[in-house]
Amino acid sequence: SVVFAAAGGAVLALAFVWLGRQAQPCKSENGSGERLPLRGEQVGECVPGSVPVPFDSTSFAALLPRIRRLPLQQKIKGSSAGIRLVVLVASGKGGVGKSSVATNFAFALSKELGASVGLMDADVYGPSLPSLVPVSGLQKSDGANKIEPLQHRGVKLMSFGFLRPGESAPVRGPIATGIIQSMLTNTNWGELDVLVLDMPPGTGDVHLTVSQNLKVDGAVIVTTANEISLVDVAKGIDMFEKVDIPSACILENMSYFACRCGIKTSLFTSPEESGAALAHAGGIAYAHLPFEPLLSASTLPGVPFPFICDERNRGSMWYWSLLGAAEMALREILVTVESREEPAQVVWSARQRKLVVLLPSRGLEYRLTPRHLRLACRCAQCVDEFSGRPVLDPASIPQGVSPVSVEETGNYARTFVWTDGHSSIFSLGIILQTAEEFGDCTVADPGSRTAQPRRRVTIA
Repeated sequence: SVVFAAAGGAVLALAFVWLGRQAQPCKSENGSGERLPLRGEQVGECVPGSVPVPFDSTSFAALLPRIRRLPLQQKIKGSSAGIRLVVLVASGKGGVGKSSVATNFAFALSKELGASVGLMDADVYGPSLPSLVPVSGLQKSDGANKIEPLQHRGVKLMSFGFLRPGESAPVRGPIATGIIQSMLTNTNWGELDVLVLDMPPGTGDVHLTVSQNLKVDGAVIVTTANEISLVDVAKGIDMFEKVDIPSACILENMSYFACRCGIKTSLFTSPEESGAALAHAGGIAYAHLPFEPLLSASTLPGVPFPFICDERNRGSMWYWSLLGAAEMALREILVTVESREEPAQVVWSARQRKLVVLLPSRGLEYRLTPRHLRLACRCAQCVDEFSGRPVLDPASIPQGVSPVSVEETGNYARTFVWTDGHSSIFSLGIILQTAEEFGDCTVADPGSRTAQPRRRVTIA
């Protein structure tokens, strides 16, 4: 009893200390503190060592015409939906607030920007969207094998949690990726300015499936300012780079606590060791959000969510910081999309019995005997996954092997089905490397239509 009494006294003492701190201006250990801008001043200021992200509603609104100048494209493999931009919201670790950020990011684009937005929860094992936006009533489209997405405040929503409410998904990777493919292709998205995907944590099967079935324009990577989370952020950036998905922004959530007196305190580490350093090293835009207790409260029953849709939250630093981060991320993505070179074209010429690899932006054309590319396959049947040692016997590949079909696979690859029954996925980098090594290259002469032969061209 003495121990319990002492513990109870300690708790009360801590409570009084906390209340005292709330009743008076906060000071740091050396008696000073950094004051946050109050309502009405510039919003979106960042902790020392980071770049401020102010929100300018006029500048934000100017992004919508730029988005709508982009053509509506069939960015989902096997779907006729017309979409201008596809944005992934990802994280290396779970528990960093990614789903809250993704949901509010999507609704901010709809509410504050006026864009037509779709939001898909791509986490089969732990879908969050049904808890964050409690709507129900999925229905199939009349006369088509399509599912009408749910809508809330003008945003189209899809999640495995809507398809199987309350059910767990104890399935292996291939089944999970099949579910993701089905949700992407069988949802009647219609025409969208932006499709936002809330990705599961990590760098697993779902990420590869999405990268192969979607033409993604950029990724926003959510983290917290601790080393374990940041290590996995670096892995995520590396994975996205390999599948040609630009990392548009590192968004550090719960970066600091903003006291009502105007003092902000970093919660995890010093700013120099935060996501800002990682973003600077990788040449990636950086923004951060404060810890916001109201954000958790807004997910309680009867409280409006998303947070960004509740007008009572407009005085929150988190609200304005998110809008500033959304503007930054969209601006980075638009710059990348608007300056993107025309992608390489890979076609099979049955008449010439050659693979033709066209690089329109460089004026180069390669003609390649298809067997050379077939031998370059690095799938698990052709290369040992652990040692990297080739297991394919070149003698087993017919001299006249050729592609039955060549399909675009995301931004980064092409899928080949071969006449020997094999199927391969080659990154464009491997295709160009093989074409350079074994193919015949021609360079178009700007002054005529005659192609000039060229033996060796280095592909940067």
